Amino acid sequence: MGKFRALALTLVLSSAFAHADILTLTPGTVVKSGVNISTAATFDVGGVATTLTTVGSGLRQKNLLIELNVYIAQLFVSDVNAYVKTEKDALNSLDNEAVVAIRLDFINPIPISSQQLVDAFGEGLDVNGVDPADPDILKFNDMVNAAGVPSSGHTMNFVFVKNADKTETLTFENTSNGVAAASLTGAAGLTHKILSIWLGESSDNEIANLKAELLK
Repeated sequence: MGKFRALALTLVLSSAFAHADILTLTPGTVVKSGVNISTAATFDVGGVATTLTTVGSGLRQKNLLIELNVYIAQLFVSDVNAYVKTEKDALNSLDNEAVVAIRLDFINPIPISSQQLVDAFGEGLDVNGVDPADPDILKFNDMVNAAGVPSSGHTMNFVFVKNADKTETLTFENTSNGVAAASLTGAAGLTHKILSIWLGESSDNEIANLKAELLK
């Protein structure tokens, strides 16, 4: 990432949002790999709160010489009746949601760089036919790269809001970096493209297992 582009990302990361977990969870009774699985969450930025329902959770593993438990993913939607919890229709049904969120609770430290994490997400985008030169995807990559890799016990939060003008806004947070949440507003389809990493065609067997668990 170029010097001036990195500076621009730093300014965005330091902007309008106060640093806090942007998703406030309602605890549930299920625990996976030490992570409590919520029943709901509240997304609150700028004093506007939206209640979301937890519709799935699953374990992401990665084979790095040994099978490592990397994170627990939790998926949230604003309208549970619009979400179709099947392998064929889940991703497409998110196009009908006003707000969607995914939370990644990291269990173990990952011995990779932030660029390698971006590349891992990129594998999921690529297998789903998302153009790596898409301007919104380039901004997304910059956000993830600038935030770094979460440490154990911290989270990555991705909250997507569909706007009245057909644009879509992603608010992104890495709770371990001590930096304010960042946001980007992109074209229609931004939510679909990014969430294809987890709910579209799977880039590896472990993601396929995670997707299957999310859809239980």
